[in-house]
Amino acid sequence: MQQNPADLLREIEQLRSRTNQVLNHFSFPCMLFGALMVMGAVIGLMAGGDRAGIFWAVAGPLGGVATGLYYWRRESKLGVIDNPGPWIAMSLGIMVGCFATGFGGAALNLPVVSTLGPLLCISAGYLVFGRLAHSTALSVSAVALAIAVIGMWLTGAPDAAGHIGSAMYGAVTFFIGLMHRRQEVQV
Repeated sequence: MQQNPADLLREIEQLRSRTNQVLNHFSFPCMLFGALMVMGAVIGLMAGGDRAGIFWAVAGPLGGVATGLYYWRRESKLGVIDNPGPWIAMSLGIMVGCFATGFGGAALNLPVVSTLGPLLCISAGYLVFGRLAHSTALSVSAVALAIAVIGMWLTGAPDAAGHIGSAMYGAVTFFIGLMHRRQEVQV
């Protein structure tokens, strides 16, 4: 039995869409890094920014490795591999930007850089992440969080901008991960 070319193209498009749905699975890194951001904020509020920096020096790379292993295992199980290059570049960009602005701003005694820099690097990364994952929620939250943190800074609450801003980023990221988890195609 021969298929109509239009029906065949429609079927191919449905298969492509289904494959993208299976690969578009980003709840794990959102929930992991959201929880880490809240923990980092609590550490910063209780023990100071230096301790929060040490926490991130350990937790950031470990979280990146955990995320990489998660996707490697998941994609091996699926038998469908996505190009990891853009995701790795985005993740490394966030980490390098956060460490450079956080530690660099502190070393140069520039609190605006050490406080806002990491959060704005995360916002920029979330914009890229939202584009890669086709997630409007991530992209909108990136812009909204950046505006909120800059607003806190401008209203004269620089410490709140760092620690409370980090807690806000973490809570929103975790929530987006939870909401997306409900919509993901399970394997």
